[in-house]
Amino acid sequence: MRHGEAENNVLEIMNSNPKDIFHLTEKGRKQVAESAEKIKREKIDLIIASPFPRTQETVDIVSSVIGYDRSKVITDNRLKEINGGKFDKKSIHDYHRYFSSREECFLKAPPGGESYKDIKKRVGEFLYEIDKNFQDKTILIVAHDLPGWLLFSAAEGTVPSECIHRRGQSEFFLNNAEFKELSFTPIPHNDDFELDLHRPYIDEYPIFCTHSTGSGQAPTPFYKKVWGQACGGKMERVKEVIDVWFDSGAMPFAQDHWPFENPPNPPLIKGLKSDLSQISEGEVNFLYPADFIAEGIDQTRGWFYTLLAVAALLDKGAPYKNVISLGLLLDKDGKKMSKSLGNAVDPWTMIERYGADALRFWMYSVNSPGESKNFDEKTIVEVKRKVFDLLENVISFYELYRDFSLEPRTSNLEPNNILDKWILARLNELIKFSTEKLDNYQLLEPAREIKDFINDLSTWYLRRSRERIKEGDIEAKRTLYFVLKNLAKIMAPFTPFMAEDIWSKLRVEQNKESVHLTNWPEVSEIDDLLLKNMQITRDICTNGNAERKKINIPLRQPLQKFFTKISVRPEFQEIIKDELSVKEVFVDVSMENMAGFDTNITPLLKAEGDYRELARAIQDLRKKEGLTPNDKITLVVKTDETGKNLIKKFEADLKKTVLAKEIKFDSVSLGSLLEINDMTFKIQIKKR
Repeated sequence: MRHGEAENNVLEIMNSNPKDIFHLTEKGRKQVAESAEKIKREKIDLIIASPFPRTQETVDIVSSVIGYDRSKVITDNRLKEINGGKFDKKSIHDYHRYFSSREECFLKAPPGGESYKDIKKRVGEFLYEIDKNFQDKTILIVAHDLPGWLLFSAAEGTVPSECIHRRGQSEFFLNNAEFKELSFTPIPHNDDFELDLHRPYIDEYPIFCTHSTGSGQAPTPFYKKVWGQACGGKMERVKEVIDVWFDSGAMPFAQDHWPFENPPNPPLIKGLKSDLSQISEGEVNFLYPADFIAEGIDQTRGWFYTLLAVAALLDKGAPYKNVISLGLLLDKDGKKMSKSLGNAVDPWTMIERYGADALRFWMYSVNSPGESKNFDEKTIVEVKRKVFDLLENVISFYELYRDFSLEPRTSNLEPNNILDKWILARLNELIKFSTEKLDNYQLLEPAREIKDFINDLSTWYLRRSRERIKEGDIEAKRTLYFVLKNLAKIMAPFTPFMAEDIWSKLRVEQNKESVHLTNWPEVSEIDDLLLKNMQITRDICTNGNAERKKINIPLRQPLQKFFTKISVRPEFQEIIKDELSVKEVFVDVSMENMAGFDTNITPLLKAEGDYRELARAIQDLRKKEGLTPNDKITLVVKTDETGKNLIKKFEADLKKTVLAKEIKFDSVSLGSLLEINDMTFKIQIKKR
């Protein structure tokens, strides 16, 4: 209990000397009397108080109200108020300003004074002494706010940070005349009265079993029994020390409390029985052997070994079916990381910078799990850019043109477009490959295949399907949605946060709340011929783009003819036409090079190239204005007759491309100047 309001409380000054008299105020006396009426119910056996006048006056009132013999009150100097040193009789606020934080109060004392740790030691000694001398007694301790707070800390064995957390943000732990119950059981503690379960402290405090006997209740099923329960016995630390790694090796058996809970050598059960009541006596629901164990390579002489050794001694066979041994993390030059060498990398800094998934995926994809990994931040940047940024761009594009009404019915897809068919075949190929590898605990290969798939999805499928999706093609939208959701499932074991983010954006009401609650995707039939033909098509396009660079004609300038030595079906030729910006594809097996172009640019082709340059420039203006695909515009253009004729020739396509409801030829006061070859356009965009 804290004393009632005293004169020094009203003056807000420190009082460290009991010879300096500060009496209870009239308000303080009333506070104590009210609290004493409540204390009556507690049946106090003994009162111990601080020697200060305000605590002694508090005891006078309490003793009178509860009918306690005042002459039996014990005064203990260890309960006195904090010694504030040079701040005695000074402002309490000056004292607090002396410290940078409450934590510092434990470590630092003002000149001539004491720290919080000093107070905790004296009240802790007091507490353990009275517990020893007055067992089974209800004791009222009348003291001050700080000693009262630190009395609880000593009883609970808390360190300063925990002690401060318990106090909270309140100005006082105990308000004037407030009392709190302190239930106390001695615990092993160090000299600062902090919980310490090590020697020699642990040996000073035996532990007694206090479990309920459960008498009068139904018998406890054997699978819920705890060995030694309700014995009431005395427990002490066993003096003999076994190899500390033994408990790691005994883990599979110890987790089920075998053999104490069951007869010796019970048969092992393969698989988990969810209804424990169905397990008969003599059976143990062991999860044994483990499907796999994953630890650092140093555990070959640690946990891997102890598990095997204990299992062999018990004649239970191998404790695990598969081992994933993880290599060590080294610096970029292959040297061991060390603070002294200055090459250590703080993982939290990297996680804050790139995300936990980027680091995790880098470790999966850089080399096999058991090999050492040379950490170079540049390689993390590359993973983030080629995997996470690429995929986030795909997600953003899908959300930009999203049609929620299509999503609940996106299953059993049978698209007609060759690109949609191809990406679904690639998805099934990824599912099949990842499933086979993960079932065999191979992590490197599926991680790299995921990376390749994301590249195909972004730089080939989406790039070639972008206009179809913009125009609202239902099959393309459903296909992309289906692919992204299943990709999230495949990525979930490798990049759990990214996968969850994708799933949360795309899930519909009937879907599981989390991607980690869904079933692993099932593989459908894979069209190997389609995959082969698409790869041939991409190779042709690669050769064509290389040839384009040689002849120095940009892709925006269409050409009439492209020649290749390799023959492909018409649907693949259409992809080649779009990719290489040509009107016709011809196969010539006799040509020397793999690819070639007819470089003759006719006036018609020239006009189309100029139009494409203009359309691209207007699209850039839309972005600069911050317009979205939902924003329609009126395009106001000032140009000469040549420019007008170009726009009129491609007007319908231009309106569709730049999302213009109307194109006006008029004077433009505020606008952007565009130069396309020998033509000049002044463009103003008006949002409708």
